[in-house]
Amino acid sequence: SIKLGKKITIPAPDVAPDRETANQPTAAELQLEKIAELELSNYVKRKADLDRGLRSAYELILGRCTDMMEAKLKQNSRWDTIESTQDSLGLLRVIKTIAFKFEDKIHLSTALTNANTNILNYKQGDLPPDQYYKNFNSLVEVAETYDGTIVDDAMIKYVVKQKDPNGDYTSLTAGEQKAVQEEAKEVALATVFIKNSDNCWYGKLKNDLANNFTRGRDDYPTTMVQAYKMINEYKADKQQTLKIPETHSTAFVTAEEKVKKNQEGLPKDHWTRSATCDNCHEYGHI
Repeated sequence: SIKLGKKITIPAPDVAPDRETANQPTAAELQLEKIAELELSNYVKRKADLDRGLRSAYELILGRCTDMMEAKLKQNSRWDTIESTQDSLGLLRVIKTIAFKFEDKIHLSTALTNANTNILNYKQGDLPPDQYYKNFNSLVEVAETYDGTIVDDAMIKYVVKQKDPNGDYTSLTAGEQKAVQEEAKEVALATVFIKNSDNCWYGKLKNDLANNFTRGRDDYPTTMVQAYKMINEYKADKQQTLKIPETHSTAFVTAEEKVKKNQEGLPKDHWTRSATCDNCHEYGHI
């Protein structure tokens, strides 16, 4: 729960089947009832252990906060509820909003806009996939603290149409609408996560996804877990890329092509062909 940032759901056990007759139960029926009873007891114990663990985590987390952080926590509008319920997950969410400087004393619309903008603009850079994934999810949690989301009506309609070309979101039940909203959120976040991954490592992956889609094969991830797995397991050599602005599009030139262009017109034995650049450490130019 702490790692995921939300309380895990412990599945409830199956209910023992009804006896076929009111007469003396069979041995098999007694066995199923005993199993159901034990599973129910284990379910209740697991839920109690989870709640107890989260309450213990609350004291541990609060105890690690600095005096300044604790003072800011107590100024937060959610503090009274968090303190009275010893909500460790709520405590962590508020700490993140403070750490990311999204405190609840600023204009709500501004806070939501800033939080969503940070998600959309967050780039992987040189971070390893696991750190990129962790930081990205932290920004998502900050936005969700304000009930924010990057999902719009168009994304919701897209998810509905993927399931049923004739589907209509407004005709769905409340439960179905909630499921569609969650799925649309996952699709949107996975799309941003892949798009903002490092081009040097994953530029070819992005091109492959786009090319496959034009051929009728949709390999784009639809969840954050799938998106993380895709870049984490992708095997490719890092390529230096250089964006060249053009009138109608952007071209990507590899480091080797750049070297080749720099050497055009030079004699074969020219000394710069074996030189190494002091800035980018590539051979062939200085």
